[in-house]
Amino acid sequence: MSSKIPWVIGHRGASALLPENTLESFRLAFGEHAADMIEFDVHLSADGVPVVIHDETLERTTDGQGPVVDRTLAELQKFDAGFRFDPGGLASFPCRGKGIRIPSLEEVLREFQGRRLAVEIKATDPSLVAKVLQLIKTYGAEKNCIVGSLEDTVFQNILRADAPTRVFTSKKAVFRLLAESFFHPLNPRKTPKLVASLPAESRFPDLKKKNWIDWLHRKDIEVYYWTVNDPEKMRLLADRKADGIMSDNPGLIRKSLLQAS
Repeated sequence: MSSKIPWVIGHRGASALLPENTLESFRLAFGEHAADMIEFDVHLSADGVPVVIHDETLERTTDGQGPVVDRTLAELQKFDAGFRFDPGGLASFPCRGKGIRIPSLEEVLREFQGRRLAVEIKATDPSLVAKVLQLIKTYGAEKNCIVGSLEDTVFQNILRADAPTRVFTSKKAVFRLLAESFFHPLNPRKTPKLVASLPAESRFPDLKKKNWIDWLHRKDIEVYYWTVNDPEKMRLLADRKADGIMSDNPGLIRKSLLQAS
């Protein structure tokens, strides 16, 4: 990684340009947009398969209805994952009927072996943590994957499972780190397994402050921000030494930062 450019992370792939959490979106992010990493979300199907989709229900992104967990993998992959994609809000729906479907986690790990992947576990079923970690081991992706959840119960389950990957923080874990920074500002305990997953839009507290980023670095914690689609904010975070910036349009990150250098 360049000293000036943080990791370029595609949020659900290149989700501003192609349907989120699909192989097509991931290919665009890694290909034309030269992302260093992609972030995506995982739920569990009715037959116990980790599948890549953000919502617990199907309506927002597909032509299906109902909970993801009520459908088998085969049933889920019959739905059109490009059905609702509407860039610009013009009701053009350019990806309908293009064969874009919900991928399984295994498909993603198989196609993108050697690539950096950030896996957000959405469902709270404890078995999903074990299944995700086992698949990562099966594909030898431990060094290239970060696994985590914004839900604290899932985050804690990942830690208890002694994940062989780095682990990104839940929302509550971030507030625990904030409390620690207040009580132990000078000599924090090292926790190199963690990655701080921080919203760029937070205001109180402001999680973009330079002294906060510096404190996390003293703990050997990498600092990633989501979801950043504003070039000015990208440059601000890079100047403050963020380690990763996540965007719906990952190519914009590198373009914005190279123009500023």
